[in-house]
Amino acid sequence: MSSENTKETKILLVGNTGDGKSSLGNFILNKKNAFKVSHSPNPETKTTNGTNGEGDRSNIFVIDTPNLSDSSKMNEKFLNDMVNSIKNRKGIQAIIVVINYNDVMLSNDLKTLIEIMCNIFSFYEFWEHVCIVWTKCYCYIPQKELETHKQSKEKSYYPQLMNLIKEMTGDEESIEFPMYYVDSQPFEGKDNTRSENEIEELLKWARGLDRINVEKILRRGGPEYKAIITEEKSRREELGGNETNRVPQVKAMRREIRIGYSGKIICSEWKEICDKTEVGIKTKQETQKLYQCIVM
Repeated sequence: MSSENTKETKILLVGNTGDGKSSLGNFILNKKNAFKVSHSPNPETKTTNGTNGEGDRSNIFVIDTPNLSDSSKMNEKFLNDMVNSIKNRKGIQAIIVVINYNDVMLSNDLKTLIEIMCNIFSFYEFWEHVCIVWTKCYCYIPQKELETHKQSKEKSYYPQLMNLIKEMTGDEESIEFPMYYVDSQPFEGKDNTRSENEIEELLKWARGLDRINVEKILRRGGPEYKAIITEEKSRREELGGNETNRVPQVKAMRREIRIGYSGKIICSEWKEICDKTEVGIKTKQETQKLYQCIVM
């Protein structure tokens, strides 16, 4: 057997909770329980872990990852475990961005995670190693309808990805992302040949890529971090009040994700950057009573 046939192809999965990373990993590996799958809204994958496939997929190694967490300590552990997994396997060939077929926009968490990956592999042609897999693209969707949706997906997501790349790199060069449409959990007895063919095409693409790895570069007298990524979100809280006069507060929160030249990642705690108190928001009952008084 040639070295080309025995060479291990390593793939990293990233995506939002509930979008089917783990079931996709099982489907790629042709291994039913390689990764634990949950049907609840709570994440089943809480740690970074990887495994090889079976049969003709035994030389495929897939790394499954959790989503970003509100907890800075959990984020640090997950991100550093991910980097260490890549180092231990001496690099990876492909990064699969997993997106639910029914979603219409990139989530902020996914944008942040893609930005982190781009900075971890900043010394490579990173985007050449990225593809998108649309999960939950059910096998019973008619082919004609799927072709229409493919065009729609490309029109809606492509500009979002191009804007993200431009923000990170300043490069306006057009990049073509391979896209694959997969039903990784078909109903028993249903013909899922379309998805199986998509995975074959994906693996053909991944096997043709060179390996990328996390570089260890030490800079004396230079900046401590290769990149500092700012993540922001809004948090709404109820501040006391009573049933007829509630005081909601919207807090803008920010934290930093720092990527060192060794590949180590540090997450700061969330900090409030401003707040906006909405005083005197009345209940529905009180609003109706006020309206009646005006009419009379």
